[in-house]
Amino acid sequence: MAQAVTGFGFSLVSAPFLVAAAAAPRGVEWNLVLSAALNLVLLVGGLRRVRWSEVARLLAPAVVASVAFGLVARHADRQVLTVAAGAVCLAATLLVATGWRRHRPPGPAGAVTAGGISGAMNVVAGIGGPPVVIYGLTAGWPADVARPTLQAFFLGINLVGIPSLGVTTVPVVLPVALAAGTAVGVVAARRVPARAVRVAVLVVAAGGSALAILRGLRLL
Repeated sequence: MAQAVTGFGFSLVSAPFLVAAAAAPRGVEWNLVLSAALNLVLLVGGLRRVRWSEVARLLAPAVVASVAFGLVARHADRQVLTVAAGAVCLAATLLVATGWRRHRPPGPAGAVTAGGISGAMNVVAGIGGPPVVIYGLTAGWPADVARPTLQAFFLGINLVGIPSLGVTTVPVVLPVALAAGTAVGVVAARRVPARAVRVAVLVVAAGGSALAILRGLRLL
């Protein structure tokens, strides 16, 4: 619903709660599968506006980081990884909430850094958006270009992250909830102020992140 109304927020909301419910890396695995499905749906209508050169620049380091950190996540202590995932989710939420951005256009090093951090965050916590969103802002991407370009990038790192973590099955209730929330969001987008929804998304995401951290600490 958040993604349909505001253009962002799916993983910010879903990842920390799925980690809190199923612990890491299982909750992260589920989030990557759901996120990939949503990326594909949202990408269909904007393929012609995707900046594929930028996707490639960001995706190359992201793939390397996804594979490397995916292997670490598969063999890491479940409790410690759950705390780490919750902490990354909380940090990402706070970064988005502050609206922080650089004021200089990013160069090749910026693309490598943003892509690498995004790939690592994606397999550890299920949230890879903030670094590349900031990259797109500082690169001056127009909104109609940023949306499909980001969806193409996210689809790529999710498709790499899924086998890196070794996903098994996803409970059927989750894709059903994804479809229902998207449908409600499409309707709500015409009636609910996007700014109010963004605030709610960030508040809920922060709460979910704290819940994931507490779940991991309790397991420890």
